[in-house]
Amino acid sequence: MIHKHPKQAIPRLRELLNEYHHIPKLYNFLSGAYALVSETTKADALTQELYEKYPDYLFAKIQYAELCLRNKDLQKIPVIFNNKFDLQLLYPERKVFHISEMLSFIGFMGEYSCQRSDF
Repeated sequence: MIHKHPKQAIPRLRELLNEYHHIPKLYNFLSGAYALVSETTKADALTQELYEKYPDYLFAKIQYAELCLRNKDLQKIPVIFNNKFDLQLLYPERKVFHISEMLSFIGFMGEYSCQRSDF
């Protein structure tokens, strides 16, 4: 629903987030829905809130880093990732990652490297 009808998904996601505010994935979904309907101020505020509440959540790191990249605030990115630009180094306790985590992380790191002209 988020991708096909984001405007209709927003009220339901807000309800869910109010009830289940401890589930970081809901912040992701709502932020994405706001972005899809061009409500970037709300999307960015939610991204900031997600990262502040759940700084160890990989998608919070990636979304916040993407926001910093868009805002040309590149010096914050190494801090967000604790100067660890490899998933295994960032989360040494984990041996398995979901494909969506890997693709999002690698995709962001590619964008970051291009912005820095660090190939």
